[in-house]
Amino acid sequence: KCVRELAAPAFGHEVVKRAVTAALPKDSTSRKAMSELLKKLVLEEVVSTTQAKRGFARLNDALDDLKCDVPNAADLLKEFEASATRDGVLSS
Repeated sequence: KCVRELAAPAFGHEVVKRAVTAALPKDSTSRKAMSELLKKLVLEEVVSTTQAKRGFARLNDALDDLKCDVPNAADLLKEFEASATRDGVLSS
């Protein structure tokens, strides 16, 4: 609801980036819940697949910084991308 109320579809990439960044250091249950949230946001057309793709690209660009806080960030990001592809958030 909050993301929809922002009414800023051009910033969907920022929502994706911040959501995944916040979930990376959490446990697998929390990461799965965040994947489900991203899926719902895309299915309800709150965030476009184009914006989701851009958000994941930005995460990959920032991977070195993410690894400072979460050493296994690369592996976790790959898991997020696999879930996003499987869920239709990212095209294969």
